Amino acid sequence: MERFDGWFTVKTVADTLGVARSHLAERLSRPARPHGLYHKPEDARLLPTIRAIVDARPSYGYRRVTALVNRALRSRGEASVNAKRVLRILQANGLTLAPHTARRPGRTHDGIVVALHSNVRWCSDRLELRCRDGAVLRVLFAIDACDREIMAWSATTTGVSAEMVCDLMIACCERRFGATKTPHPVEWLSDNGSAYIAKETAQTAAALGLRLLFMPVRSPQSNGIAEAFVKTLKRDYARLTILDDAETVMRLLPGWFEDYNLQQQLGGGGSLDPPCLSCRKPLRHSYPLARETPVRAVPERVRRAAARLSRCGGKH
Repeated sequence: MERFDGWFTVKTVADTLGVARSHLAERLSRPARPHGLYHKPEDARLLPTIRAIVDARPSYGYRRVTALVNRALRSRGEASVNAKRVLRILQANGLTLAPHTARRPGRTHDGIVVALHSNVRWCSDRLELRCRDGAVLRVLFAIDACDREIMAWSATTTGVSAEMVCDLMIACCERRFGATKTPHPVEWLSDNGSAYIAKETAQTAAALGLRLLFMPVRSPQSNGIAEAFVKTLKRDYARLTILDDAETVMRLLPGWFEDYNLQQQLGGGGSLDPPCLSCRKPLRHSYPLARETPVRAVPERVRRAAARLSRCGGKH
């Protein structure tokens, strides 16, 4: 091959590659195109809003940041932006989260946990928060499978008992229906813990009109909405706060649940704004009610809750 000062000529390279020499000459004279993210003049206007949201909620990904950015833009009467544009701005300014590389082998879950309407399926689960002094706080909660509102919760430093689950069921019925019995059957999905499968829990659920459902063994995906909330509470709240002791966590929990109900319902419920979610009415469709079965003994706590509602005129 013909060389010139150690370099191959253009004709030799063109014949070897089987391309035209004019094509290689044009490639050599063409200026190199810049690689990487491009920038728009309008990005500087969005950056302060994005940075404020990321500083306030550092555990949010670009899609939840986009939802909050569009909420702020709509409140100012401006047009919403695309999620990919927000991602590009986050990447250009080094504000993205570290990529998740964990591998999760397990069984395939192809069921549907999300309900199409509110007050059709309620999911319940419990979680543990460990404090710096060694105390363990166990939190019990119930979440709607459609609008993902935390309807009721309780916390204790001891074990979760059947009495706590029964009180949680009553609190959910009072919050959603203002009564101690649901107007239509509502599914109650939980795991197979001793507090959920207790006889007292089953009697209270029957008196309230709840249908108990239990997830299969070693299948947390079957209660995915509750499991997702557990991850959200630990990632977005507990990990960003110093948990000194159980009393400190107990003071923080009401604010965490209130903030979640107002700010974090960005999925499942259609990415609605908090005013829209607070105005959501209970489902008024007619359901085929199951045949009434006589309950031999109504639990004492159900009778006390019914008496309390009758004294306050059904207000809750």
